[in-house]
Order: sequence, then C-alpha cells, then structure tokens
Amino acid sequence: MSNEIKARQRGIVESYWGSVRQDLFGTPVQLRELVRRRPDALLAPLFKQSVDEGDTPQWELLAEPRVCWPQEPAGQIRMWTYDRGGERSQKVVVEHFKDLITETKSMVTVDIRDIECLVFSKTDLHGFATLDDMAKHACPDWIKDVSHENLRALLAKAPPAYTEGRLSQVDWDGRLTLIAYDGSHHFAAARYLAGQLDVSVPMTMELSTRSINAQALDALENSYDAFVLLDQPAFNQALTEAFQATQVPHGRKELRLGRALGDRTHQLILLPRESVRAMRSASVLHDAGALTLPWLLRAQQLQAHDYISIREQLKSLDLGDHETEVGPRP
Repeated sequence: MSNEIKARQRGIVESYWGSVRQDLFGTPVQLRELVRRRPDALLAPLFKQSVDEGDTPQWELLAEPRVCWPQEPAGQIRMWTYDRGGERSQKVVVEHFKDLITETKSMVTVDIRDIECLVFSKTDLHGFATLDDMAKHACPDWIKDVSHENLRALLAKAPPAYTEGRLSQVDWDGRLTLIAYDGSHHFAAARYLAGQLDVSVPMTMELSTRSINAQALDALENSYDAFVLLDQPAFNQALTEAFQATQVPHGRKELRLGRALGDRTHQLILLPRESVRAMRSASVLHDAGALTLPWLLRAQQLQAHDYISIREQLKSLDLGDHETEVGPRP
C-alpha cells in the first residue's frame, strides 16, 4: 500500500475520531484548531492613550442600558443553549453587569497640574499625548510670555473661572479629566505656564469617580469565564461553528468602549461555569492565551495606580510571543 493511500486513510480515521470526540464527549477539537489558526483574535485590546477623555476605555457602558431601538436593558446578553430540540437563543440579563460600576461624587481641591485630560476642545485632542503638548502646538503664542501676569490673564478665561467645570476620574485609568465645554486652550496654556513658573494653582470643583465594583466582578467571574475576543465576521462564524460542534452553551455581548479601541472591535464571550462542555472550551481559550474581562479590568487598575504595565503583567502569564502585540499604546 502506497504512503499516499496510508496518509489518506489515516486522515479519514482522525477526522472520524475527531467527530466522535466532539459529538459524544464534547471535546473542543474544532475550537482548538480555530485558535491555532487565528491567534490574532485572542490578542488583548490595544487601547489608545491621549488627552482626549474619549480615548479612555468606557467600561461603564457595560453597566448602562444600550441606547437603541428598542432600548436594551443594562446587562443584557444573547445566550445560546442546546437541548434535545436543538439550538436555542434568547436574550438574558446578567445582573452582575448592572452592578459592575460604582460612582461617587465629592468636592475636591486639586492643583491645575493634576488635571491631565479634557472632554472637549475645538482642537483635535486625540493627537496629543499630554496637555503640555497641546499648549505647545495648539496655542504656542499664548505661552511665549512666561509671567505671572499672563498666567492670571489665561486663568480668567479658563474653566472653572470663565465657564462651569467639573472633574471626572475612572480608577482603571487614574487621570483627572476636566469636563468643560469652553476654554480648553486657555486652560492648557495656563496649566503649561503654571508648570514653567513652578507655582501652585488650586482649583475646587466637583469630582465624579467611577470604580470597579470588586464584589460584582468576583460574582461575574464565579458565574462565567468572560473572554475578550475579536469581533470580526469570519472569526465569529468559525467560533459559532466550533461551539455548535460540541453544543457549548455560550453568551455574546458587544464590547462598546467608545473610541478607545479605534477600528478594532471586540466582544465578550461568556461561558457558564456550570456547564462541563463550556469549561472544556474555556480551557482551550485559556491555554491559547485568551484574556478574560476580570483579568483585563484588574490589570488596568494596577497600571493606573501602581504603574505596573499591562505588558509586564502579561509576561507573568508566560504566553510566549503573545505579549509583544498587546498593551496600551503610548
């Protein structure tokens, strides 16, 4: 018997055995092959970073109703299950999402140099890494005169003196954002001069702080393995077929993060821990280096407060070359 015939027969046997393993035992053979072919779909999101508040990941959108028609309630996902009647799909609400974000408000006094982001400007904020960069490039003539007199003049036309302003902070980023809809150039220039003159400029405003509810995040993690995966039609179709092959119950939720992800969109795939078949698929995704939502949120909190980069945290997972493609953009 020729080697070609033997190879063909071996391929037929392996294909048959793979089908048996999937059908009878729920072995995720097809999923394992998919993640081998599409490692790009498992890469962590690349978050942009600029002085534009819109580039900060808006995780709070997970806890809010989706504004559409008809409006979707907070925490709603599409869930697929399997029984003797075949595949079933329904919308369900995961309560843990609704409680994921907490918000507190208080009056605080900060120095002008403590504020690092803006929410609005007539200039494209997206292109500036720091507010000093904005001052140098968007209004260079206003900072030529490095004097206390010029600083006072600029502050008079900047928020909160000239127009109403308030502060915002999310604990997965850590930076203070000025929320004001006028005077951004005057503010950036005044902030720059305060640094050049080494003077303190205290500002008192309301601060809104959004934080991750650790209990809700733990509860979500105890109920589901929630993977952050690429949202792309060809990959989604292949992933659906892989789950169908082993009848894996799973949920999907669009990951809406504002402009933080640029053109690259992601989704949440939720695998219920109560399902043995779902946990077999989760094991394949973990082994391939896919990241979960709880891990990513905690990693961003560490990066914001302890300056431990996501890149360094990924290295500790020993994912081989996986970490070379991930992490926040400078």
